[in-house]
Amino acid sequence: MDAGKDEPSFRVIDKRNRTDESDEKSSASAGSPPTQEKKGDGFVMHDKAAADAAPTDIDFPTLVYSFATSAMISLGQIQDPQTGKPTEINLGLAKQNIDILSLLQAKTQGNLTAEEAEMLKHFVTELRLLFVEAGKKR
Repeated sequence: MDAGKDEPSFRVIDKRNRTDESDEKSSASAGSPPTQEKKGDGFVMHDKAAADAAPTDIDFPTLVYSFATSAMISLGQIQDPQTGKPTEINLGLAKQNIDILSLLQAKTQGNLTAEEAEMLKHFVTELRLLFVEAGKKR
């Protein structure tokens, strides 16, 4: 690179869908003549219904259900929706999810509603029993 050169050694061109007028203004302001760029279709989302669907609210019970469901899948308690057969048992992953629920139970003690505390206690107890049963089968 020449030290006396003021022009950048590279040029960034935004090829997203914009009007030609805005491209000409940005090219003119950069001090270079406008160039003829081919415009693409840009990003097209074909599933309009999925794009319009509002995301679900995440609250504490949803978080607990998520970890509990993951643990149950890892323990082979939930069938694979595609095959209809029980999922493969993965005790390491099941233990991790049960430990996360136990950690949540310890760290949120006294800060949950009675329903949330009971739900969490129920899941931790049931999942621990299922974990022991799954370990005996192996």
